[in-house]
Amino acid sequence: MYSITKEMLLDAVRHLPRTIYNLLLLEKNKRNESQESLIRDLVLSMPPSDREPFAAECQFVRDLPLDRLRKMVFPYGIRTGSEDIFDDSNIKTGRDKGLPFVVHHSGRRVYFPRVLDEATMLESYKDLVYVEGITGHGILEKSPHCYQDAEFSLEDGDCILDIGCAEALFTVENMDRISKGIVFECESAWSRPLAATFQDCREKIRIVEKTVSDKTSKKTTRIMDAIAGFAAHSDKFFVKMDIEGGERSVIMGNADFFRTNKVKLSCCVYHRQDDAVVIKEILEKLGYTTRFSDGYMLIGLNGIHFPYFRRGVIYAWNH
Repeated sequence: MYSITKEMLLDAVRHLPRTIYNLLLLEKNKRNESQESLIRDLVLSMPPSDREPFAAECQFVRDLPLDRLRKMVFPYGIRTGSEDIFDDSNIKTGRDKGLPFVVHHSGRRVYFPRVLDEATMLESYKDLVYVEGITGHGILEKSPHCYQDAEFSLEDGDCILDIGCAEALFTVENMDRISKGIVFECESAWSRPLAATFQDCREKIRIVEKTVSDKTSKKTTRIMDAIAGFAAHSDKFFVKMDIEGGERSVIMGNADFFRTNKVKLSCCVYHRQDDAVVIKEILEKLGYTTRFSDGYMLIGLNGIHFPYFRRGVIYAWNH
């Protein structure tokens, strides 16, 4: 069941005819249609003028079998020649310290929470690397969740701030290039895996088990306080941020950091309906140049409402 949000109500008022049509679709779904069918109906119900920016994505949704649509987040096919990349024999996995791990192509073990078996962990890893393309090695025709591309990327000697790092795969991917790194993760399930992943590089990587906020306390930290005494002398930062909708608050609450340092920011903007617009405006007021990653994401969980497709990541830089 979908939850009603303030953003949905405002959208409904602005676009009343479309809202009425969508309510009819919802009623149809309640009677005898699947969630997959509802998503397809909503996407394809857009007027041609609204659908035009998403023409390729809409066509993909139209042609995709319904049994695959519910989990469809990236409405793109696999690039030609990439079909065999999912061969599990190319990926080494194991268990150590009671934790499952996968050997990333860089050679470093990346650990996951102990509750995962190796098969589940492997599927998660493949989704991150190949489907989401977060490290730049995606196999889809477009990678809207990728944190860097050919024109926007981390540079040698950067200090990386991985905010909302989870397994910290993006930091692991760039270990040999960075001067130092701080990984931020407040979820306790990742505490032991992160300690194991970075056990041999504590002088280079700091793990901060706090929420990034506008103040420093027992459970929260400001960015300037987190880098003090560890990366305070770094002259360039690459900030990757994925914190489930809290991105705009972190930027505004740490404006001093973003104003006074040379920063490249790769920030998720798909968690909230208007994140792409709002975060772009915030960053440009701070003096940043911005653009978005290539493509769109189809958010088929709570909050699916016009225009249904959302931007994935914003790239921003001030130097």
